[in-house]
Amino acid sequence: MSVAGCPQLFRKRPASYSATQTPSKWCRSGIDGGQRVVPSSPCLQAPQGPNLRLFMKSYHGLEDYHLQLFRQVQKVARARHVLYPGCFRHVTASLVFPDVSYVDFDAAVEPTFSDERVLAWVQEHKLYKQMAQVRFYCHNFQKELPRHAPRSFDMLISMSAGIVSETCGKYLRQGGHFLASDAHFEARLLASQPESYKLVGVYDLARARLRTGPRSLARHFKTTSGNLLTAAQVEESMCKPKARRSFTLQDEAIFYLFRKL
Repeated sequence: MSVAGCPQLFRKRPASYSATQTPSKWCRSGIDGGQRVVPSSPCLQAPQGPNLRLFMKSYHGLEDYHLQLFRQVQKVARARHVLYPGCFRHVTASLVFPDVSYVDFDAAVEPTFSDERVLAWVQEHKLYKQMAQVRFYCHNFQKELPRHAPRSFDMLISMSAGIVSETCGKYLRQGGHFLASDAHFEARLLASQPESYKLVGVYDLARARLRTGPRSLARHFKTTSGNLLTAAQVEESMCKPKARRSFTLQDEAIFYLFRKL
């Protein structure tokens, strides 16, 4: 399904963001992995610096509600290699997942992923034993990933950058997990492809818990008439406001976890 006719799907950016940018420059940064090794704490004694402050302003550091989401998802997925297209400055994922490849075509966010204070903060607060590996690709994820980038991942993350699966779904290995927000209807797009993706988790934001039981999953992506959501209804979701749609869903959440079949 193409979403080109529904421009409202793509998330808002700062005023400096240009929707016409399509750079393909590969911006390399990282912790270990043959790139940069960051000490666990000395840098934290210094002032935060502008890049860490920008991240904190956007995501509130350890108070980021995505942190618990990622922790709950990792209990199920046990992912090591993660692809995060349209990441903006969201380095929180590296606190939970040991090897994350971030992709965003906004060159202004690249310093977040190469700043030693940011990387030291990740190293200080990560929830796993191994050295964190952080990679950033300054690139339009709607095009083929740069040739330097890996081609197979255990998890794909789609938060607020619009539809990621159409161009990046091929990089998710069979049996890998897809964490998708339904803010731009990515999750319901995946649910309409039962031959490719299986719903395995619904995140309860109020209780900060990933629900995986059959009863918790049963009401999602079903209309009030009892029918499974169709591809046509997904497209209708993308192009019409909720009040004008021809259907209503039984239950809705923000974040969903799928497994690639």
